[in-house]
Amino acid sequence: GSAHTFAQALQQQLDAAIEVKGNLLMAGKALLQKLSAERQLRETAEQAAAAAHTAQTEAGPGAAAGGAGHQALGQQLQGQVAQLQTELQAAKQRAAAAKVEAEEAVAASQVAEAVKKVAEAHRDAAVGARDCAIEQRNTAILERDAA
Repeated sequence: GSAHTFAQALQQQLDAAIEVKGNLLMAGKALLQKLSAERQLRETAEQAAAAAHTAQTEAGPGAAAGGAGHQALGQQLQGQVAQLQTELQAAKQRAAAAKVEAEEAVAASQVAEAVKKVAEAHRDAAVGARDCAIEQRNTAILERDAA
């Protein structure tokens, strides 16, 4: 009857909601991996920047004493430090963007979870209504047979 059709339609909605939730979870996992990669990249850039800065600091006094060769090296290191800082900034921005994406995916999966719960509640109600209708029909048959 109509209760059965309704229950089937709700089951389809439920299946769709579960599929959407699955897809969102996969997207979320991919974003978390991306986030982790960005963090590693940023840490590597920070370490390289620190190492270059140390080398630059050590090269400083030598450059004053040792003339043009050291000075050229110092300038080269300065250039590398500047480049690393630029890369570091870009990595930080990408990590921030990935974090926002991951948060959005989590929020979307929470919405999907809520939709799924509503669909489950509707399905349970439809099943209850169907069972109630069957019960009423059986009672009517019994009463008819008794009469």
